[in-house]
Amino acid sequence: MSKLTLTLQTPVSGRLDCSPLIPDNLLGKTQAEIGKIKLNAGSHNVSVNKLFKVEGSPKSADEVVLRGLKGQADNVGAAMTGGTLTVHGTAGDFIGLNMQGGTLIARGGVGRWAGRGMRDGFLEIHGDAGDYLASAFPGDTQGLRDGIIHVRGNAGSRIGERMRRGIVIIDGDAGDYCGAKMLAGTIIACGELGRFTGQGMKRGTIILLEEPETMAATFNDCGYYEPAFLSLLYRHLTNMSRHLKDLSDWPATVKRIAGDTAVGGKGEILILQA
Repeated sequence: MSKLTLTLQTPVSGRLDCSPLIPDNLLGKTQAEIGKIKLNAGSHNVSVNKLFKVEGSPKSADEVVLRGLKGQADNVGAAMTGGTLTVHGTAGDFIGLNMQGGTLIARGGVGRWAGRGMRDGFLEIHGDAGDYLASAFPGDTQGLRDGIIHVRGNAGSRIGERMRRGIVIIDGDAGDYCGAKMLAGTIIACGELGRFTGQGMKRGTIILLEEPETMAATFNDCGYYEPAFLSLLYRHLTNMSRHLKDLSDWPATVKRIAGDTAVGGKGEILILQA
């Protein structure tokens, strides 16, 4: 695989908008053309060649690699529609903003609002994610609209708030209000959860490996059963990513909790039974 690598070498004060550094904009350009691209750094616009060392052949590359990013690098992978973008370092807020396709891999932690407005593609985070993962921004009616987000670490509060479609997988723990106001889609949380899981959800599925300590009275215990769709979901996910192979060993029996009846919701929380 041929790679185009951009390595951050100049310290940046304030936030750095990395939205132009996606395969859609870079592949096919010369190094000189890439070096002239303007990035917003704090209150200034700065050329790429003033901040990054550019290596590789853009015209023959099929992957873009960003190295040396710090936590102030926002909008990584924003609006990308294809290709592969790999980030080495810590990304800031809004990674995968309005992503429409392709593969975005973060080899470190990310900030808030990861996957906001995402419509398709695969976002993989090898670290922790901040609050509002796959959630709707204030004023938006929908959060994640499609695609798959896989967090290999922990995630913050309000995961998947108002998400409309797609799949979110959290290998570690999640904070309060996971799946709040869900409209549809699937959240899989493998660790411990905070309070108010699924509060206000109308539809959608939250799959848990551990039962929450408390559940709102507006959720109904529907007993135990073996949903047929789970084996199909496991097969789909294990075929998509080598990191999800262990799903094939997960149990098929679940405890089903339905709600949130406070909003007439028809969502469900499925707790896997060993």
